[in-house]
Amino acid sequence: MLETGMRAEEVCRIRRENVHLHQGYLFNPFGKTKAARCKVPLTEKAAGLLARHLEKVKGIDSGLQ
Repeated sequence: MLETGMRAEEVCRIRRENVHLHQGYLFNPFGKTKAARCKVPLTEKAAGLLARHLEKVKGIDSGLQ
């Protein structure tokens, strides 16, 4: 949350198909406001954390959980 500026609810709803590590962003389709539904640029730290989490939950189909 600190690295992206996203709200807790938005972070909890991140889905694998919305994470684009190679392009350096994730898409947030569930933002609280229209402006919040956007591409969120990823810092190097945020991208690394997401990459590790995606690898950890590789076999799970429903989102990042």
